[in-house]
Amino acid sequence: MSTPEEPRPNLYAAARPETLADVGNFYAAADFAIDAVYDMQDHKAFATMLESRDIPFDDVRPEYWSALAEFSRKYCDVNVKKGLIDKRQACVINLAAASADFFAHQSKLNKDQSDLKKLSEFNGLVRDIANEYPHLPIREIIRLINQSAGMMDKRDGLIDTYATSVVLGVQHEIGFEQLLKTAGLDFDRSSTDEDLKGVDYYVVTDYRKLPIDVKASLYEVTDHNGGYNDQPCAWHNGKLVIYSMLTKADFIDDSFTVEPDALSER
Repeated sequence: MSTPEEPRPNLYAAARPETLADVGNFYAAADFAIDAVYDMQDHKAFATMLESRDIPFDDVRPEYWSALAEFSRKYCDVNVKKGLIDKRQACVINLAAASADFFAHQSKLNKDQSDLKKLSEFNGLVRDIANEYPHLPIREIIRLINQSAGMMDKRDGLIDTYATSVVLGVQHEIGFEQLLKTAGLDFDRSSTDEDLKGVDYYVVTDYRKLPIDVKASLYEVTDHNGGYNDQPCAWHNGKLVIYSMLTKADFIDDSFTVEPDALSER
């Protein structure tokens, strides 16, 4: 494993030891990931992939970045098996490669639209990071996404806004999962196809599996999903849309791990 770098003291002077450990390890992995993604673009096998698909070597075209994201997954699979990189490094590399791909496609859509399949895949990559670095503050993932998307030479303020929205959504999904576990409720993660329909979890009851769509704010429930009178949940499009009821202060150092007191209070 890479030697952890020293986390920035102005941000993490009061952070807990587990946060400092994850931040230090992530810094090293993120630096390695950016270099790896740049190096992949000079790889002969990547040039062969582009040629076989009649994709020009043109980094302003979305299909170029899709090919690179696919090449990254193959690169990581091979190198993990060879022991050249570990699983933690692989998930950071894949997120870095996918960030440019995601935003290259997103830039072709209206600001209120998304490629749902790519969004679901992108969410999954952020979840992979969260599983490997549960005490990592979300600002560090947002920073990596912005840096990676910058490889397109596209400076768009919407990237930061959208990246923050995506990562915040994953943070609250994972936090809600911890609430379900604390409450002793049985649940299943949704499949990729179900995620495309907006379902995050199925809570298992005696009579049925209840589809749940977790939101990071009350606003998302009341203004976009049929909620009213500031109620934290609403039945909309065949699923229960629910606010996680978690605030920034409930997450340890704004990471993916909920404070034990917050779990017991909910």
